[in-house]
Amino acid sequence: MNRLIVANGTWQLIVVISALSQISSPTSYVCDDYLLLYAPGLSNGMKKVMMEIASLAWTWRKIIWVDDLLYSNIITYSNFEILELLQAIRERIGINTFPEIWIGKLTDPAEKLILESFPNAQISIYEDGLHTYAPQEDWRLNHLQLIFKPGIAKYKIQKRIQQNANISHRLKNHGLCRQHLNRLTRSYLLLNSILPVPQYLDCKIIKINNEFVLLTIKNIRAGMKIDFSKQITSKSNNYVLVTGQCFARWGLMSWEQELNMYSKIFNTIKKKNLTPLWKEHPRINKPFFKELATQFQELHPIEFNLPIYWPIEIFIEEINLVACVSATSTSLFYVRDIFGLQSYTVSHELSDLFSGDFAYMTELVVKHIPHINLMPEMFKESINIS
Repeated sequence: MNRLIVANGTWQLIVVISALSQISSPTSYVCDDYLLLYAPGLSNGMKKVMMEIASLAWTWRKIIWVDDLLYSNIITYSNFEILELLQAIRERIGINTFPEIWIGKLTDPAEKLILESFPNAQISIYEDGLHTYAPQEDWRLNHLQLIFKPGIAKYKIQKRIQQNANISHRLKNHGLCRQHLNRLTRSYLLLNSILPVPQYLDCKIIKINNEFVLLTIKNIRAGMKIDFSKQITSKSNNYVLVTGQCFARWGLMSWEQELNMYSKIFNTIKKKNLTPLWKEHPRINKPFFKELATQFQELHPIEFNLPIYWPIEIFIEEINLVACVSATSTSLFYVRDIFGLQSYTVSHELSDLFSGDFAYMTELVVKHIPHINLMPEMFKESINIS
């Protein structure tokens, strides 16, 4: 059986391959897996690492890049031009039908183009960080709305009619499509035992067990041509991992505001007698560490020396860490719940800044991850440079 696996990042690859590993067994049917890779504005370095992770962790019949097709200016396209684009996607892959598509999200135009290219495929969704848990409007109707809230019912009925009648409407508007939800059969999640599963995931929920994530990481590390022992030359027993994000890149705040947030984190780490180990976000377009290192020379902050495109989770077990700190990064959950490392956040200070999905994700972090001020102080040892 042919199966289409869709991924737009390095950690997404690790999650979906872990799910594939979990359901595979010597007695299960053999699938030919086709991997579709994409994401807007990816650097060549990011693409290279995605290819390396994909090749090390799973066996694929074919790996295909489709950035140029998925990020066309679809807003200006007619229905006929959209149908031509869907055919171009099928021709790029070389397959006209797939029984199954595994994908990380359902709401954005790029993913919708893939799903519309294979309209008869069953859909499995896998966890794409905290975004998976943000509630989405799916135009469900219930009897109470029909009786007591006719205005809302009318709006939802109109949306469903528009989606059914017009492929252009389905693809050009952000949000869920009823047609795609009707094909959704399974969800593979890591954090569903901790976070509330949103209503739109009305399908069979399968927990990805930590052992399969660790197995995927082990397979990647075994094949990597990197001597990790040489990456961190300063020795300390008080490293706190600080994971950067890319709020400025997504237009959620200015670069200076984001830098100020990290400066506050470094100040708190200083007060706690700890040493920051900084990891830039893989998709960052203007790094922060150089400025942070200048501001906090007395802290001797260390930057994670490997190319920033590698997920930090691949190396967690090889770093002597006491904690992890970030704002709303899903890594706060993964390093805690997979690797047993305590996490702390500054997301409490962002609650009034974001809206929509980002506001909801911030609320999740505030509820489940303690504030950085609760991080205990440590005795700071002198740092020896080897």
